Amino acid sequence: MDSQSMMSSGIIMTALLVGIGIAVLITFIVYNVYKDIPPQFQQMPAGQVWFLLIPLFNIIWNFIAYPKISESFRMYAQSKNMDDGSDYGRQLATIYAVCMAIGILCGLFSLVGLIIWIIWLVKMYDYKRRLA
Repeated sequence: MDSQSMMSSGIIMTALLVGIGIAVLITFIVYNVYKDIPPQFQQMPAGQVWFLLIPLFNIIWNFIAYPKISESFRMYAQSKNMDDGSDYGRQLATIYAVCMAIGILCGLFSLVGLIIWIIWLVKMYDYKRRLA
């Protein structure tokens, strides 16, 4: 193996490890937001958030997990008589899932999805803070 192919292999391996690290960090952040909702209001067990790390399956799971997290916050807010009448980020969650699915074919959609995810996450942290 020549030095150029070794260099290319090293770059690919580094990019792969960075990508995995980012995916784990994103999933940990989502899990951290969701785990504080009391279990009786969680629309799925908190541990299922980690399914977002399964390649290809995560494309489908985005459509399931993120809206369920939003719905869990809505149910928890209603139980505390603090419902503000919003959809608790459910529409953003769905748009994010669509962008990430289309992003497989067109990377620009992944970038848009990342921006939407950040907006959704800020909303979830705000709900978490208000409902604490």
